[in-house]
Amino acid sequence: MRFLPMAVLHTMTIAAMAGFAAKAADRPSRDREAVESDLLAELAIKHLIGYNRGANAGSLYFVTLGDDGDPTDEFLARFAKFKSTFRKGSRATKTPKDAESSWAVHDTVTGDPGVRLFVKLLRRVSDKEVELSVGQYVGPLNAYRAKYVLKKTRGRWQVVAVKDELMS
Repeated sequence: MRFLPMAVLHTMTIAAMAGFAAKAADRPSRDREAVESDLLAELAIKHLIGYNRGANAGSLYFVTLGDDGDPTDEFLARFAKFKSTFRKGSRATKTPKDAESSWAVHDTVTGDPGVRLFVKLLRRVSDKEVELSVGQYVGPLNAYRAKYVLKKTRGRWQVVAVKDELMS
């Protein structure tokens, strides 16, 4: 059996530890970024629902984040206090045009009508300002999209501007 000199082992151990530390250092920043992205999406959705207070009360919402991405179950749990049901966007389907329902979005499992909500990051202006595309779709004559500007002040994100882009 061949043994490596202690200096070589010591150097290898330090290099391995540095590699693990670098990977660990990357992980928290990605985790922080994901946590912050979820927080921004949550604020935007809650703002949108508050803006339409009563219009869709008791509704079934299908949430899509980014480019057709489903939120996590933990993210959807943030809306448990609402009197509505929140599901992943992939569970929604558009109803055929010849259907008798005025709703164009339905649950693929239950067939219940619902509202598709979406939030997408448009651009990160700085570490303290972002622009999001936020909207909802119920049917061809019932859709809404806006550009939301959120700013971080004293460590808290807030919606500071909403510019309507589409209403039908």
